[in-house]
Amino acid sequence: MNRRSLIKLIAWFLSGCFVSIAIAACSPRQLGGAAADTPLVVAVQPWIGFQGHYIAQAQDLFTPEGISVEEELFQVATDTNTALAAGRVDLAWIGGPDLLTLVSQAPSLKIIMVSDYSDGADGVIGRGIASPEDMRGKRVAREDAPYAIIFLGEYLKQGGLTEDDVEVLPLSASDAVAAIAAGQVDAATTYEPWLSAATADGETEILFTTKDTNVVPIVLATRAEVIESRREDILAYLRAIDAALEFAAANPEAAAEISAQNLGVAPDEIPEQLAGIKPFDIEGNRAEPFNPDSSLYLLTSLESASETLFDLGKISAPVDATSLIDDSLIKELTD
Repeated sequence: MNRRSLIKLIAWFLSGCFVSIAIAACSPRQLGGAAADTPLVVAVQPWIGFQGHYIAQAQDLFTPEGISVEEELFQVATDTNTALAAGRVDLAWIGGPDLLTLVSQAPSLKIIMVSDYSDGADGVIGRGIASPEDMRGKRVAREDAPYAIIFLGEYLKQGGLTEDDVEVLPLSASDAVAAIAAGQVDAATTYEPWLSAATADGETEILFTTKDTNVVPIVLATRAEVIESRREDILAYLRAIDAALEFAAANPEAAAEISAQNLGVAPDEIPEQLAGIKPFDIEGNRAEPFNPDSSLYLLTSLESASETLFDLGKISAPVDATSLIDDSLIKELTD
């Protein structure tokens, strides 16, 4: 190769490098220390309140925000809890009370958004049980997760009972319904999409639900170090979820199709499931769960849950629930 050809080759190579650098510099995506191609790993379960995530995935709403999302689907809440506490996922949609038992393993856990309050979508079901007092001595299936412990405790409390007065079998929400149908238990806690299906046999009845309560807040949780290192990515994720909720409001039939696919039910069952929750978009989060003046203030719910779990011996000491809440991202998106 002669000198002139070599000079041309070097010039061509350098110009290509400068173009690549310029393109990268002009990219709208600015990561907080994470590689541009590193996906956010998000844990999710079957729950109608997570339709924002389902729709954002199906409609590819994450790409316009400059992020990629890797979904980790779990069928059991305890598996989600384990993955979050162990740092195997970046974000997790999870029952708020569950964090109260996880914080001893992972002190940096933070709630950054509330997807919804269960407003009838969680229930205690049973056969041959007319009142809470009738639960004494009965076999009861429930998931071995704090939200289920607290919820069952609320119903038992109405009859002057505690879990010491019943025989508890730890089963997932879906397995609990199967167990009651098979006559293996007398009562169970479950949630949609299994709650509505449980009564189809004509023998199982819904005894108690979360209607008009704030006992079970469902939240998006992460760790403080993830917020610090990937703040811009998380903000982008939240914007995509908000866009998905806007899509659902404007296109209820299309949203129902997407949600039904993720929940394993028919689209015409989705409206009934949505009626069992009180969902929140970004503005709604600031107005209610993160608003101290709201009757749905998240801190109030968590403090009550902490006291209940301590009384039941599920935690060694009440948890400072304020340490679990980080509303800075919601505020940044709404200021």
